[in-house]
Amino acid sequence: MVKATKRFADATVYAPDLEDNLVNGEAHGPFCGLVTRFPIVSQAAISQFPPDVAGKLLVQESDADPSPISVGIGQFQRPVLRVQVKLRRRVRPGPRAAVTGNWPGRATS
Repeated sequence: MVKATKRFADATVYAPDLEDNLVNGEAHGPFCGLVTRFPIVSQAAISQFPPDVAGKLLVQESDADPSPISVGIGQFQRPVLRVQVKLRRRVRPGPRAAVTGNWPGRATS
């Protein structure tokens, strides 16, 4: 569907869990992904909680009993995506982009 649009015809789609969620060519979630017109430099999908956090989530069962109970959750329902893209040289941050780092002509303090 994304590739069918004029704006994203040359886009790259990174959706690591999409293939596991296809049934008869139709996606059934939950899944997440990134669509970008910039080249992807690196990509990773993080689905498991870090070992020092996994299975150690404490929640309050109800307002009537404020004592915490342990919930043995060890993975995200949808993976956290860590993706690095290569920006064009002349890209400047704007209301729709968050860019960090230095580029030629940018004042630094």
